[in-house]
Order: sequence, then structure tokens, then C-alpha cells
Amino acid sequence: MKKYTKEKQENMKITEYKHIVKMQVESMKEIDFYYQNIRKKNHDFLNHCITTTRIFNDQKEEVKDYIQSIIKYYQ
Repeated sequence: MKKYTKEKQENMKITEYKHIVKMQVESMKEIDFYYQNIRKKNHDFLNHCITTTRIFNDQKEEVKDYIQSIIKYYQ
């Protein structure tokens, strides 16, 4: 009976560990999703900065319109 009880306890521990690992994997997936989303937004923002810089360097009138469109997008 002691052997059965000990095995049952070990199985319960293993089941708990599996559950913990599963939760960790799910959390890592969520973190990765948010990380990828942040990277994408940073990339987009960098492209906006580059475009704005080029427009300023070209001294075109579209600067105001472009910046206003960015502001509207992020609002």
C-alpha cells in the first residue's frame, strides 16, 4: 500500500509539473506575440521617421499633410 501511495503522489507531482510547463509555454507564446507586435510597430515608426526626414530634406509641402496623417493614425 505504501508503494501505491508513493507512486500516486509522484504521479500527482508529475501532473502538476506538466501543468506548470504547459502554462509557461502558453505564457511564452503570449510574450512572443507581444514582442513581435512591438517590433512591427517600431519598424513602422522608423519608416515614418525616414519618410518624414526625406520630405524635410526635399523641402516639399507634403510634410504637414504627412505628419497630420501620422497623428490621426496614432490617435
